[in-house]
Amino acid sequence: NSGRARFEFGPGGSLGVDAGPGDYVLIPRGLIHREGTAAGSNGFDAVLVRVGRGELVTNVEGPEPG
Repeated sequence: NSGRARFEFGPGGSLGVDAGPGDYVLIPRGLIHREGTAAGSNGFDAVLVRVGRGELVTNVEGPEPG
């Protein structure tokens, strides 16, 4: 495991959480969010587990205005 990920959500992407090696992040179904690399990290390795049926990704125009 290496690197740190950043998950942003909420109005204008104003809320977020960073995750590193050994961390667990639960993203509720339907939560509009953005996944990326945390500041100061040069990428990250992750294991993603998706449960359920339907589309895996639904692209939206962008974060809601803050």
